[in-house]
Amino acid sequence: MTLDLALTQRDSLVTLSDFERRAEHFARTRALILKIVNSMPGLTVEEISKEFVVRYGFLPRIENRLRELVKDFGFVEQRVMDGRLHFYPKEEASEK
Repeated sequence: MTLDLALTQRDSLVTLSDFERRAEHFARTRALILKIVNSMPGLTVEEISKEFVVRYGFLPRIENRLRELVKDFGFVEQRVMDGRLHFYPKEEASEK
């Protein structure tokens, strides 16, 4: 293993203290994603990302926060249509 590869792997690891330090940022990101999903049901990850930039002027990595909203918190449901995941508020998805 080269030194560059070792440094890259070390830098890409997220420690528990990093996660705890960033927990507030993650919660804010989840809340902003939830606002988008509630106002525009049925968007894909790419569409949510575009809307995030338009509304808030920056783009965090949203894939993990979406996964948390679906699996951990249960606020959002995902449905596969045309081979792509679309995200809906929990009550919206159950009505369809």
